[in-house]
Order: sequence, then C-alpha cells, then structure tokens
Amino acid sequence: MWRSPESCYQLRETVTYSRQSALHAADVAKSLMPGAADRQHLRAKAALGSVNELRSVAYRSFMAQLNAIAEDNKLILYHENWSKVWEYPWIWFNSLCDLNLQDKKILDIGSGKSAMPWLFALLGAEVMMVETGRENVSLWSRIRQRHQLKIGWRIVSNEELPFADNTFDAVTSFSVIEHQPDKASAVAEAARVLKPGGVFGVSFDFCQQEWGMRYPDRLGKAFCVKDFEEFVWKHPAFDNGGQTLDWKIEQCADFLQWHWSGDNDSNYVVGAAILKKRTGPGA
Repeated sequence: MWRSPESCYQLRETVTYSRQSALHAADVAKSLMPGAADRQHLRAKAALGSVNELRSVAYRSFMAQLNAIAEDNKLILYHENWSKVWEYPWIWFNSLCDLNLQDKKILDIGSGKSAMPWLFALLGAEVMMVETGRENVSLWSRIRQRHQLKIGWRIVSNEELPFADNTFDAVTSFSVIEHQPDKASAVAEAARVLKPGGVFGVSFDFCQQEWGMRYPDRLGKAFCVKDFEEFVWKHPAFDNGGQTLDWKIEQCADFLQWHWSGDNDSNYVVGAAILKKRTGPGA
C-alpha cells in the first residue's frame, strides 16, 4: 500500500487534511475567545446540555472539523443525534482551546475510536489514551504511524491508572464515568495523575429521577446532582472556586426533549465540568 507515486501523494494529501482540520478547529475556538489581555484565568465550571449551544455556529463548525479528522482516519463520526456534539465542543471551548497544546501531556480516559485525542496530538500534544480492551490497537497503530504523532496507550482492567503522580497537564473523560463502577476511585485517580494546576475535563450522563428522568441499567449508573457534587465538584483535590451549583430541570428541558429516544428508560441528559487541580502543599 502507498507504494506508487500517486498513492504516496494521496497519503500526503490526507495527512495534511487531518492536520488542517485540527488547526482549523483550534482557529475556530481562538476566534471566539477574548483577546489575551481580556482573558480570565480558567475557572471551575459545570453545565447541563444545551440545544442552543450544540446548534450554534461555533459548536457545529468545531464538530465539522473533528468529524473531518474522524472520517479521514476511520474513527467515529458524531452527528446531531449524538450527545457528544455538545460534550466535545463544550469541554474544548471552556478549557482546552485556551491552552497551548504544543508538548502538553494529555491523558484521555476511555478513548475508543474518538477523534478527540487525535485532535490533541495533531495540535502538538503528547497524548496517552486509556482503554479496557485491545480491539482498537491496530487502528491506533496505523494512525500514529501515518501521522508520526506523539501518542500512546495503555490497556487497564479497572479505574486504576498506570502512571506516576503529577504526570499530565490535562485529563479528559468523555462520557466514560457512568460506565465505571468505582466512581470515587476514577476521580481520585484522575486527580492523582494531574499536575498541580492541571485541568480535568469530564462529561457524563446525568439522570435526576425527581425530574422524571430515567436511565437504562445496561449503560451503568448516571450521575445525579448529589453524586456529581460528592464525587467530582467537591472533591478535595480540585478547586471549585467556592461555587455552589444550582441545577434545575428548566436548564436542560430543551436538551431532555432533544435527547429522548422515545424509550421510557432512556430519558436523561448529559453534563460536563471543568476543574483545576489545587496547587500548593499537599497537591
């Protein structure tokens, strides 16, 4: 494969296309950010899914570029019937787009066939992916070789992460934690491997039964308000800025209607959060 001049040219063209897609996704984010002098330091933030956001020009443009990377590398494409069309850009626009990813160390938990870790790597980050199965290793190997990226992976059997303390500048977890039985350990491990001041970006399925929501047992266990605050927002390793969350069903009613599949046990929404690891003694 790729032995003729024509096929070699095609390889160069598709590799360039992926990199240009990554750069364009970054440019979209930067164009919507305030100037450096006007930016505030990244602060803790949490939100429930929003239809207005996922249908915005910014979110659609970001997903178009991410899907270009995915299609070019035989990864999963996410279109409007997937909640990740909100999750991915929300995490990106609220934290990662404001980081210079060149040579940053990023850990992505539960990567699967997501294009997000490859976006990070195409933008110059040193990326590590974590999964519980080996079914995508051959695909990852081909993509890594094709683009000559600084990206690797580890196969794990539980929430324990096989990395030293204070290793990564950012840790991402996109709709993985609902599938992890030991959520306390999952969050503690993410905090442990983060450098002080490092960013934790997490999205998650959210089900508040008092709001009439239902979550299918086959998917694991979604967060409710109480569990999210206990396991993530109030975790002692993270600085939430003293903010108190006041989530109400009105904040996600449009998303609940958009996301509902018609199944009585699949009436839930998603949420996401950005937190920074505390600095100073004991961090």
